[in-house]
Amino acid sequence: MATQDQRRTATRAALVEAALGCLVDRGVAGTTTAAITARAGLSSGALFNHFPSKAALLGAVAEQTFDVAVAEYVARFTAVSAVSGDPLGDAVRVFWQIHDEPRLAAVLELFVSARTDRELAAHLAVVNAPHTVRVLAVARQLLPQYADHPALEAVFDLAASAVFGVALGVAGEADRKSRVETLVTVVRAQLGPPSPTP
Repeated sequence: MATQDQRRTATRAALVEAALGCLVDRGVAGTTTAAITARAGLSSGALFNHFPSKAALLGAVAEQTFDVAVAEYVARFTAVSAVSGDPLGDAVRVFWQIHDEPRLAAVLELFVSARTDRELAAHLAVVNAPHTVRVLAVARQLLPQYADHPALEAVFDLAASAVFGVALGVAGEADRKSRVETLVTVVRAQLGPPSPTP
């Protein structure tokens, strides 16, 4: 028999997954508390027993989605770069691929919505700040030949902003791929050749 803590964890996970599913299928506007609880098969009371507000739940959705995205990024980059011989290009392309998927694209929409929702913005800021630090650390770990480059952080910020813009844009698929390849060229130009490995 499940313990109270296990039941609480399972209920919280069900609410987060239901909210993410609503975001993917319905967008931010359609992700209401009624839609979330119906999808999770739970009451609104259960939702507010676990999260003080819908904004807090959506912050938890962003946090979990980012956690999964980082793990997937590392796995994909490791697999691709082992055979391609183009780690810098792979780093940008895989970063784009991860953000082009429905779950992460849906979470990016939350950041757009947060422009006019101060409570949501506050919850996302708490999640996004450590996530950004973590992703930059992952970039240094996966690209050791660029880890000490003085422009790495600025180029990372540029690449992330560009990828977010492409992910949220309305360009067609061919144009999106072209823009990502343009970003690869820009990143290469900014960072230059890799430092020799010891």
